[in-house]
Amino acid sequence: MSSAKQVISDAVLEQAALWFIRQEQQQDKHCVQDNVKQQQEFTVWLQNTEHQLAWQKILQVSQTFATVKEVEQIEQVDIASNTLTNLHQPSQSFSRRNMLKSFAVAAFVGITWQSSPNIRQYVYSRQAQLQTSVGATHKQYLSDGSQIWLNTNSALDEIFTQDKRELVLYHGEVYIKTAKDKQRPLFVSANLASRPVTYTALGTEFVVEQGHQSRQLRVFHGRVAIDYNQQRLIVASGEQVTITGSGFGVKTVAQKDSLAWQQRELRAKDISLADFCRQLERYHSGIITLSDQASKLRVVGVFPIFDLDASLQMLAQSLPITISQHIPWWTRIN
Repeated sequence: MSSAKQVISDAVLEQAALWFIRQEQQQDKHCVQDNVKQQQEFTVWLQNTEHQLAWQKILQVSQTFATVKEVEQIEQVDIASNTLTNLHQPSQSFSRRNMLKSFAVAAFVGITWQSSPNIRQYVYSRQAQLQTSVGATHKQYLSDGSQIWLNTNSALDEIFTQDKRELVLYHGEVYIKTAKDKQRPLFVSANLASRPVTYTALGTEFVVEQGHQSRQLRVFHGRVAIDYNQQRLIVASGEQVTITGSGFGVKTVAQKDSLAWQQRELRAKDISLADFCRQLERYHSGIITLSDQASKLRVVGVFPIFDLDASLQMLAQSLPITISQHIPWWTRIN
């Protein structure tokens, strides 16, 4: 979940959402020939890597709204086997619940074969000491007096010993205000492109964010050393830097507005509507797709980041857009 991933375009996400609706409607069809044809078309569409990623995301958000219970690991083997069989027998009907489970497990199995470190990361994150769900945050003091604040959909472990203070960030975003301890430096462990990233705090207040294809460090007090791919970079107070698989980016000014989520706000200073929606999506279980024209509009203002309906209403009042929902978890902006 925290490894580098291909970017999914809004157009492909919309295709995946439409396929989901068609799969739902397929159950009501009595014409076997039409069902077989549609399943064959879907199988062809699903062969594209970006389409597979989009379909996985659609399943994830739809499962949240459908309240499908998680399947035990021992059951997943049987379901995965049945899924592979059913994919080669498109005429066989699926219930909505079984379809969701089957495709979710098939996606899970596929990723497992492609990259086992990613799966280990996912398993560890599900067992982490500190976790937040989508749309939730969590603030607390650690055993050494340091203060942390987890943003939405984050997972972190605290591993403190007599010799070291280590925080393992599996995914999401964490704000850290370190307590002084000259004997035990505090560092944050993460990963990028299957390689470790280590952030060593040098008396600091900073934020580490794990994106899909990058990692970002923002320092607001003191300094932080980053070690990645046999390279080291020191980031000072007031600076931020993005790390990708190819190395460190250019240092820029750390924006205090990036901490607005702690006040339950999203502050937009002349950003594209596409970027705004990507940020808003992090706090809600659903997807937002935009037309090409809408994605280029600029957004300015302060929005209630945890209230999706209110944020969308504010957008509709200030921009020349129309907003529609085809299904509860899919919002379309034109």
